[in-house]
Amino acid sequence: MSSEDGDEGREVNVSEWIANAIADTGCRVVYGGHGGALVPLVNAVSAHPALRWVYARNEHDAATMAAAHAKYTGGLGCVIATSGPGATNLTTGLLEAAWDKVPLLAVTGMKPTSVIGYSEFQDVNQSRLFAGAGIEWSKDATSADSAIPLLRDAVATALSRRTCVHLAIPVDIQAAASPLKLKHFCASHANVGLRPPRVDAEYVHQAAATLVGVPEERKPRNVIAVGLRARCHGIGGDVHPDISKAILELAEALNAPVLTRLHAKGIVDESHPLSFGVIGVHGKPGLEKAAALISTSDRILSIGVEDETLLLCNAAGLQIRKLIEIQPDAMAVGTRYNAEHTILGDIYEICTQLTERVETLSVKVEKKRNLVAHQRDPNNGLHNHRRENTLEEFGYAAFGNPDAVMDENEELTLPALKETGPDEMRRRTDRLWQAMHAANWKELAKLSDGPIQFECDSAPDSDGYCHPASVLQALSDARMDCNGTDKVSREAVIAVDVGDVTLWASLCLRLTAGSRTLYSEHLGTMGYALNAAIAGILARDGPAGAVVLSGDAGFQMTLVELATFQQMKRDGDKLLCVVFDNQVMGRVAFGFENAAGCDVGGPDYVALAKAYGGDGVLLDDSRKAPQVVRDALIKEGLYIVHVKVDPHVKADMASFKDNSLKVMNSG
Repeated sequence: MSSEDGDEGREVNVSEWIANAIADTGCRVVYGGHGGALVPLVNAVSAHPALRWVYARNEHDAATMAAAHAKYTGGLGCVIATSGPGATNLTTGLLEAAWDKVPLLAVTGMKPTSVIGYSEFQDVNQSRLFAGAGIEWSKDATSADSAIPLLRDAVATALSRRTCVHLAIPVDIQAAASPLKLKHFCASHANVGLRPPRVDAEYVHQAAATLVGVPEERKPRNVIAVGLRARCHGIGGDVHPDISKAILELAEALNAPVLTRLHAKGIVDESHPLSFGVIGVHGKPGLEKAAALISTSDRILSIGVEDETLLLCNAAGLQIRKLIEIQPDAMAVGTRYNAEHTILGDIYEICTQLTERVETLSVKVEKKRNLVAHQRDPNNGLHNHRRENTLEEFGYAAFGNPDAVMDENEELTLPALKETGPDEMRRRTDRLWQAMHAANWKELAKLSDGPIQFECDSAPDSDGYCHPASVLQALSDARMDCNGTDKVSREAVIAVDVGDVTLWASLCLRLTAGSRTLYSEHLGTMGYALNAAIAGILARDGPAGAVVLSGDAGFQMTLVELATFQQMKRDGDKLLCVVFDNQVMGRVAFGFENAAGCDVGGPDYVALAKAYGGDGVLLDDSRKAPQVVRDALIKEGLYIVHVKVDPHVKADMASFKDNSLKVMNSG
C-alpha cells in the first residue's frame, strides 16, 4: 500500500493513513515498543510494504535507535510506543534527537478517549510530560478529524526545524476510519523550500577576502571546524562523494587546520596532515592539540557545525573569536553569536567556490604582504606582529609565557613536537601555525611513523591487559586496507559510546573520507553506541555493518538489544562490538577527585555473544590486537571482542584555562 503505487483514493483507517504518511517522507524503518494502546498502529506499520517494524526490547533504546537513524540518514526518524511506561521510557531518546538537532517523529498510544483523565492504569498526560522535558511540539489528537492535520504539522516542524516532535493518539482514534482517503502526504518534504537554489557569489567573495586577510597584518590564524551538517548535499541531504576533497582543498588554500565534531568524524579524510582530529568531548575541547589550536586562533570557519559555543566562547559563554558560518539552509543558522559572514546553500558548492576565491586572492595579498615586509626593519618583521595576550586571556592550561617570541628560523623538529613542558607546549603550537602558514604542513606527517595529530601513548601493558590505543590503531589500519577487509567492513558505521572510550576513539581512531560516525554529541547518553549501530545497519540496504566502541559500563546498559539485532539482521549483516573492559566507570573515576562507587562488574562477553547466537574472542595482549581486529572484521553476524584493559590506564581530558573573567568567576 502506497499513495505512489496506485493506492491513492483508497479508504483506510487513521493508523494506515499515518503509516503511509511516514513512508511518503522516505523513512523506511519504524522503531518502537508494543502494547495494547498501540495495536492498530503497529498493525498498520507491519503491513505497509515500504516500512520495516523493529521491536526493540526497551522503548528507551527504540527512541535512541530512531534518533540515530535520523542522524545517519539526514531524514525523518520514527519511533512509536504504547501508553504509560512505554511512553515515559522514550524521554531520553527524544531529547537525544532534540539536542542533536535531527528530525524525529514520536507517536504514542493513549487510553481510549472515553477514559482519558480518570483511568487507574497507564493514564499518563504524555504531551505535558514531553513538553516539560523540552520537546516543544508535543500534542494530543482528540478526534480522527484532528489526527491527520496534527500529523502534518508535526512532520513539517520536525523536518524544517530539525527537531523532535510528539503526537499522542488514543487507541480508538487509531482504529477509526480516516476522514481522508489515501493520498500523498503533503508534509513529506517540508524542508525542500528552505535551501537556497544557488550560492551567493558575492557572499563567497567577501568571506574569502576576510579569510585571506590584508597585507598590513600577519596571516590570520583560521581554524576550520566541521560538523554533522557538512554532509548535507542537495535537497535529499545525502553525503556528497567529494565533500572531504572539497573541505581539504579549502584547508590547503588557507593553510588552515581542520577539526571535526565527533559525530562528524569521517566526513574529512583524517589521513590528511591538516586534519587535527576531534574538537568537543563531554563539553570540553577533549584533545590537547585541538585545545591548543582553538586557543591560539583568530577565527573559526564553521562548516555545518550545529553549536559553536566551545569554538567561540570563554568560560562565561561570551564570544571571543570571530566566526564565518556555512550552513545548508537558514534554519540551520545559529543566532546566538555574531558572524562576520554567513553563506547558505549546498556545502560542497560553497567550499569549492570559496577555495577558488581564496586561491586567487592569496596570490595578490601575499605579493603585497612580502612588499610590506621588505620595507620594514628585518629585525621587526611581520612575524612579531601577532595577536597580544591571546593565551594570557584564554589559554591552554599547559601553556607558558605567551609573550615569549620564538626564533622564526628555529627548525621544526619531532622532539619539540613531543615534549609536553609548559614552554614547549606554547612553542609547539606556534611552530605548527608557522609550518601551516608556510605551507610546510605537508612535512608534518613525515616527522614520525604516523600523523602527529593522532599521537597516543600506548606503552606496553602489564600482563593480561590490552591498551585501547592498540585496538583503535589496528581498527584504523584495517579499515584503510582495501585488500585485507571486505566492503561491508570498510564501510561499517562506527558507533562510539560515552565515557573514556569517547576520548580514546577521538584520539586514536583515524577514518578515511566517507566513513560515518554516530555518537551522543550533546546529551552524552551511555549505552548509545549499540542502539546507534543497529540503526546504522538497518538504515541501509543489506548487507551492512557497524562497529560498536563501548566501555563495559555503557555496553551493559543496552546489551539486551543484541537480541533485536539477531532478530532483524539480514544475510551478510555484521555487528562487531568492541567492549573495553576495565571494570570501572573511567570518566567518573578519572575525571573527578575522590569519586566513589565507580566499580563495575560484568559478564564474560564472549560467553554473552554465544548466548545470543554470535561469537567472540578475548583480547588481553596489545601485540595481538592487529590480527584479532582483522579476524573480527571478516566475521558475519554478531561478534564481540572482549578487550581487557588495565583499570589504571586513563585517557587524559584536555581543557581550557580561562582567566579572562576574574570578576565573574570570583563568586
